Amino acid sequence: MIFKKRGFAILIAVVVVCLSTVFSVHRFLGSACQKVADSFYSGVSNPAWGKNATLPSVNDQLVGETRSRYTAANGLYAMLSGNAALSNTDTAAQLRAAKENLRSAATISDKFQANETLGKAFSAATNALRAQTLSDRDLQMLTSYENDFKNAQNIIDTQSGYNDAVRTFYRNTLDVFPTNLLTWIVANKVPVLFA
Repeated sequence: MIFKKRGFAILIAVVVVCLSTVFSVHRFLGSACQKVADSFYSGVSNPAWGKNATLPSVNDQLVGETRSRYTAANGLYAMLSGNAALSNTDTAAQLRAAKENLRSAATISDKFQANETLGKAFSAATNALRAQTLSDRDLQMLTSYENDFKNAQNIIDTQSGYNDAVRTFYRNTLDVFPTNLLTWIVANKVPVLFA
């Protein structure tokens, strides 16, 4: 019988060990990848910082309900729409398209590209508005929108911690044996930098 031979038993043992290693790397890596990717939407937390200490999420700074880049762009678009000289211009159309692209971007890479495009459209729109004669109230609103827009980007760049979490994940998880050898086999979707 084939099952009574020592060589066959060793072969079966090797296959079981290899398959179980691949399976466990897949499960571990999938969980770790998901945790890092989720931090883009929920913020980065660390138990060492305290019970409820979480850094601001990148997604909230992009499209959150208050003081995000999207809400600042919405306000600026409303100002463009209310200005007879600018309401039907390419500048207004580009800002509208850019803010909607940011809102509908599905992946982190898409959100990064949409954020870059929105930054350019926002800058063009603020320059167009500043070239107009604005009331004091409109000038204050414009300045407020610019500040909210810049502050949200500053939080993304310096306080969100998402890119640091991705780099730490790569360094401490993906570059460690056996994960570094098996990453391409287990085919998990690894997190990407917001850059």
